[in-house]
Amino acid sequence: MLFQSNALTAALAEHLHGLPPGPCQLNIAHKARHETTAVVELGEQPIYKPVASIGSFAFGRGEQTARGWLVPTDRPIAERRPFVEDIIWKDCVVEGKEARLSTDLPFTPAELIVSITKKLHHSLMPPATGCHWAVTRFVLSRPFESNDTAPLAIEFETSIGVTLTRCAVRSHDKAIGHIFFSLAPL
Repeated sequence: MLFQSNALTAALAEHLHGLPPGPCQLNIAHKARHETTAVVELGEQPIYKPVASIGSFAFGRGEQTARGWLVPTDRPIAERRPFVEDIIWKDCVVEGKEARLSTDLPFTPAELIVSITKKLHHSLMPPATGCHWAVTRFVLSRPFESNDTAPLAIEFETSIGVTLTRCAVRSHDKAIGHIFFSLAPL
């Protein structure tokens, strides 16, 4: 699971209500070790990046964009909701530089896409001992939709050295954006 923020969802829904969906981006710089809060910039008054931010986001609708940062609080994480990747990996087919999932499984689009991308990375470039592949960024032409669960295809496009990669994401044979992974210590 990446993270969920009811405050972020509510603020974005209020600001962007009724406008057509547009591009969105999510950057994750550090793993969350505490609950996070969203610092949202909704108007023309810029908000400077908080020093302690662990990630950033931008969501566009029509001519408007909401952007902001994810900032840890002093509250410990109350609940983590792990999911069993083996279920996803079992139904995922890797051929060359592409991984595909045709089975509709009971996971969110983000969980499926991250897991499929991770399997593709393990197939192409298994991580060294003490390291793992972690999602660091989504750049999408639109937000995920509930039917972005199958069929899905992830195609490895490029790497910068051996630590950062970019993969194309397709849902129902249509490009919806890219996912970036980084090789990180456990």
